[in-house]
Amino acid sequence: MQLVPNRRRLLAPGIGDTLARGFEWAATIAIFLGVGFVLDRVFGTTPIFMVGLFAFALIGQIVRAYFHFGDEIDREAKARRALARPLTTVVEESERSPDE
Repeated sequence: MQLVPNRRRLLAPGIGDTLARGFEWAATIAIFLGVGFVLDRVFGTTPIFMVGLFAFALIGQIVRAYFHFGDEIDREAKARRALARPLTTVVEESERSPDE
């Protein structure tokens, strides 16, 4: 248990997620480049597989990020709408009995 909050964590709460996403991008692209390199060496081709798999990995990461960030934005917008409800609605909900 931490009694004093970490100042870095308060100033940049999303740095861990951002760092993880960046590493994921780099590692995925590096793996696909490596597989493409090996396939080019095995089949004796010019860097066709390496370039093709690099493009495939890059496009896949872009599409994945687009949908992931879209879902994240939708979740945050929903949370903001829930917090922006009028106070009377919140009071009325708290005054209701749980049986209703």
